[in-house]
Amino acid sequence: YQRRVHGEKTLFVREWEDKNRLGLFYTQLVTKLARSKCIVSSLNITIDFVIPLYLDHIKIRTSEEHNEGQDCLTYKLQEIQWLCETTLSNWRLWLVDDGCPKGCGSLATRWVCGLTCPSHNINVLTSTHPGGVGAALHLAAQTISSKYKSDSTSFLVYCEADQKIMIGQCGLLLRPLYQTSHSACIGSRHNMHMACRLQQRNINSYDTPEHRLFIYCWKLLLPNNCLASIHDVLYPMMAFRLDSLSRVFDGMSYHLAFSLHTLLRLHTIAGGACISQGLAWMEYKSNDAYKYLNILQDIITYILPELDVDDRTKRADSMAQYIVELNDSSWSRLKIPRVLVNTDPSLYNSEQMVPVDPDDLTPPPIEMSMSSPRYGVSSLVIHNM
Repeated sequence: YQRRVHGEKTLFVREWEDKNRLGLFYTQLVTKLARSKCIVSSLNITIDFVIPLYLDHIKIRTSEEHNEGQDCLTYKLQEIQWLCETTLSNWRLWLVDDGCPKGCGSLATRWVCGLTCPSHNINVLTSTHPGGVGAALHLAAQTISSKYKSDSTSFLVYCEADQKIMIGQCGLLLRPLYQTSHSACIGSRHNMHMACRLQQRNINSYDTPEHRLFIYCWKLLLPNNCLASIHDVLYPMMAFRLDSLSRVFDGMSYHLAFSLHTLLRLHTIAGGACISQGLAWMEYKSNDAYKYLNILQDIITYILPELDVDDRTKRADSMAQYIVELNDSSWSRLKIPRVLVNTDPSLYNSEQMVPVDPDDLTPPPIEMSMSSPRYGVSSLVIHNM
């Protein structure tokens, strides 16, 4: 698994955390995969696997075709076949090019045509509306609903294309949906009791101060009972009830269909709660640049009007007004308070949390030197899972 992510040349003994943590991670991963397969083997359902492809043109290629190639689609297919080989469940795989400028759709089509045993279960969709996760979910759910009849035994599993997360763990997400009335189950990297994350030394592209600030802001903007158990919006894998997801996308813009908006509409329109489940996840250096400010401003512009105004607080309105007036430059210069860095996001809405207001984020009026600390702390304390 480690070689699939980083190539044959990687020596995990030197680059990764100590051997004990490495062994613990793989023990957790194997356990979660085994539990997942037992769960799926006991179900008789229909699973539609959706893998979005945006700027994944290198990951699709093999290591012979490109130095950093992962042959990720082959591995995803092998995991799905392994997961479903002893079950009565039906499955379909949807590869969605959500407006990729590098032609991921064409590469995916070539990959399907090159399979030794072509399968009618594999479909390639191409969207003309680039919109990331939401656009891929939108197009896939719309296509599946128009072609097939969905019922209480129809589920959709979204999974990122790369090998940071193994799709074989999805049974852990499907079980609570099958047994309860929940609309979505999120594969979380930030679940204090069930998640297991392995990362390279000095690499923490997920749990950064900016990300903590982003979580705090969106949770402050929303009512306390809205997505209370969700503490992150950058998810490697999610599972949905297909009938609920189809209702959510009715009349929804492709541009607005990012994952947080999808979860909020599930909460308000479909009426089903969203829960999270910890998964085994491998964290490695990423060049992804998350547009936190854009997402927050979209929440204020498009999502807040859909929510009950009576549930909003004065602090939320004050923060919303402050965020609307920010631009990329002013966002990058915000001073991130110590309390956000040192407090687990699951406690941001609790009574123990010290409130953070716009005045706490505003940097000093003088221009800060390169040596001035931005985060209000000389060293960051990141809680272990």
